[in-house]
Amino acid sequence: MISLEKEYLDKIAEQIFPTHGRSEKQYELFKERFYPNNYQCTTTEIAKGLSQRDRQAINYEGGLPQTIKEIIKKINNVFREELEANGITEDQIGCGKQQGEPGRRSAQTKSPWEIVYQWLWGDKYSLWLQDYIWENWKQTAQTSRNWLEFSPLSSEYASKGIKIPPGISKKRIPAHTPLNLKIEIDCSQSYLILFNLGKTLQGEITKYLITPSQAFAPHYQLRDKNLFIPQEDALCEDLQFNTEGIEEFMAIVIDRPLSLPWLNPNLEDPAFKWQGKHLGQLWEELKGGQYQWQIFYCDVNITIF
Repeated sequence: MISLEKEYLDKIAEQIFPTHGRSEKQYELFKERFYPNNYQCTTTEIAKGLSQRDRQAINYEGGLPQTIKEIIKKINNVFREELEANGITEDQIGCGKQQGEPGRRSAQTKSPWEIVYQWLWGDKYSLWLQDYIWENWKQTAQTSRNWLEFSPLSSEYASKGIKIPPGISKKRIPAHTPLNLKIEIDCSQSYLILFNLGKTLQGEITKYLITPSQAFAPHYQLRDKNLFIPQEDALCEDLQFNTEGIEEFMAIVIDRPLSLPWLNPNLEDPAFKWQGKHLGQLWEELKGGQYQWQIFYCDVNITIF
């Protein structure tokens, strides 16, 4: 199976170098120069390695500084808005009026390729991981809406086994309303990792780990087929959505607990905000085939009645 890092670089390379008329020299050098395992290698060493293995006898070492400069220029052309949003100017990467040597390293500042590298793997990769893994899981998930149900907050605590009010239509969930959440997955003694991804009508995005979390559900083992949230010893007494939008829920049900640190509920960070890298860590844990696991997904519309 291709690694996530390789998959990511391939997708970026497709955007930078369209198949028709692309420079194979630039294309291959980009994928090797910006691959994390090669970060400590010099660009000359990478070029020599490519020249030795290339069947078409491309001379990767010839005109190397200019080749790196052209690669960075293409990256800048495709991702200029994103680079600018992350505070990276054209001058910093040798594409502005004050152009420097793209491959050269100084004692005081990072070279242009290093700046681009850190952006690719520090800023863009986490967002790509989030979208790639979320959509991948979404396509393979069980999407029956019966597994997740919101109800008006009961005066008697739901997790104590008290009967709660009937569920609300999932087409419209009221904003600014205290709610209970019931998870009904008949996988007793398994463990539930529940992610929330919210998107408001204004484009704002929120990302919370619902279970396990100190805010909502410190215990993520499914002891019977129903799990009520918030749990009795959670910090929050109810669930509320404060604006209109769409709330997505992704549940991973796994046969035994994982040792990932962010799955340990934390009083200092009770409502953990997950990032793409956390989905990446979970992806790597699950892909080895050591665990039995299932995925469930649904989305709900939040409206103001």
